[in-house]
Amino acid sequence: MTKNNQPLHNFLAHKKTYYALVFLLCIVSRIVTSIFYVEDIDSLRFALSIYDYDLNKIQPHFPGYPIFCFFVKLLYFFTGSISHSFSFIGGLSTYLIILFCSKIFSIKLNSSSGVFLSSVIFFNPIIWLMGNRYMPDLFGLAITTIILCLLVRYNNSISSIYTGFFLSGALLGIRLSYFPMVIFILIYTLIRKKDIRHISILSFFLGVVIWLIPLISLTGFENFMVIAKNHTLGHFYDYGGSIITDNDLNKRVIRLIESIWSDGMAGYWIGRSWKTLIISFFLILLLLIGLFETIKNIKFEKSLKLIFLCTLLYLLWIFLFQNIIYKSRHILPILLFIFLLLNHGYEYFLEKNKSISKISLFVFIIFLSQITFRLNYQHKNFTAIAKLKNYIEGNANISTILSTPLINNYLKSNRIKKNFVNLTEINEVENFIKSEEKSSSLMIGGFQNVLDNEFDFTKDSVFYHNPYMNRSWAVIETFQIMRK
Repeated sequence: MTKNNQPLHNFLAHKKTYYALVFLLCIVSRIVTSIFYVEDIDSLRFALSIYDYDLNKIQPHFPGYPIFCFFVKLLYFFTGSISHSFSFIGGLSTYLIILFCSKIFSIKLNSSSGVFLSSVIFFNPIIWLMGNRYMPDLFGLAITTIILCLLVRYNNSISSIYTGFFLSGALLGIRLSYFPMVIFILIYTLIRKKDIRHISILSFFLGVVIWLIPLISLTGFENFMVIAKNHTLGHFYDYGGSIITDNDLNKRVIRLIESIWSDGMAGYWIGRSWKTLIISFFLILLLLIGLFETIKNIKFEKSLKLIFLCTLLYLLWIFLFQNIIYKSRHILPILLFIFLLLNHGYEYFLEKNKSISKISLFVFIIFLSQITFRLNYQHKNFTAIAKLKNYIEGNANISTILSTPLINNYLKSNRIKKNFVNLTEINEVENFIKSEEKSSSLMIGGFQNVLDNEFDFTKDSVFYHNPYMNRSWAVIETFQIMRK
């Protein structure tokens, strides 16, 4: 061992110190990059739930994510800051993902492979961004990672199985849409462990009961069932972005690839920084080698096969039933398998040449961190919808706003006191056309065809933000409406 490597080796040898450092870096980095505005309608619902948790008011939307909201509200009690409370959960979730991924992959965190894994996850752009958003996604990913670890890596331990099933039930109250990621391993475990099947199922239902019973008591059983029905039907047949409502298969495939490759891994895509080309080179190299090593060992390592099948099932779920066109956050659980491939690739090169591997890692992380830091800098600035809200808030001349129900609800929930017209509701549009109102009206979005030829449209403003920061409403146009 060279003298240059000795200090690093000595530091990594102190396991507890290294783990504590990773934990602190995860927490502090996310708190430092906290955002102090509500960036979209989903974030708004979770922010409002901390002040007034009410499923009837869609604060938040079904299933209410009571476990996640409870922890955020508890943190808010001590911090007095919504932003810092969500960011703390994000930082904690990032650490748990790093820790339990290392356990799934059977590597020590305080090793060269562990440094690679923790760095790739720590600087991952979408994981960092989601760690600051007012959303439960990253916490849900952390719980999903723990479940996979317990049921894949430690599946010979009865206590691990019971805990895994319990957390799977709890996952429904943390991030419902991530549950398909663990369905396969749950079924596999029940088939394999027939002697403890009943207690495992009981553990699962206990995990459901701890959040469902309090939620029903707050909401009322009848209201809860109505809300559940309306949200389920709405998600699949109206606003959820499923294949039923957005059935352009080519677009769905392209957006899914873009979400995983560009948003999830910072790989090159049209419109992105040239630095992503450097990242892409390392990613492709590691992924190809990692895939080869995984295929070679998959017959001998059952865990690889199980994680692959879990990922495949989840991939099918989001392709068919989630809004992958506009919301890249749905791909987060898929990253777990990608991290596995990258780790296999890095370990291969580590065995061949340690010095070159470590230098390559340093270069890779430098470019990856630059991309992530840039996105976080942009994330600190207002999103397009938040800029729009501020613009309307400061414009007293606007009396009526015409837009989609989602945008209108976002503005109304932010206490914008205007008259609102939903352009998707024929009755509301007809009433507006027939009205004698001559005051200034603002149309959000290009809906000129919805209104008749009695109006003149003047382009008012355009609000932008980086779609790789948040793809929803990356560009918003507004138009002044005046009667002819």
